[in-house]
Amino acid sequence: MNETIDYKVYKVFSAGITRKLLRNGYRIKDVEPNENNYEKTVFVFHVEGDFMKDIEKFKEEIKAQRKQG
Repeated sequence: MNETIDYKVYKVFSAGITRKLLRNGYRIKDVEPNENNYEKTVFVFHVEGDFMKDIEKFKEEIKAQRKQG
């Protein structure tokens, strides 16, 4: 039986969010250059499990950290 898994992907432009995702077990599918700034990297993640819920939580955590200074 040939089984194909169709992953949806999400591009992350923030190294901080990427670190949090990796620490929580999410997998990078690919790494790409940022088309707007070739000195930066875009991380492409598989969307699985609670990925969207977790990424929103991590965005809020980073916003809160920036406000604290």
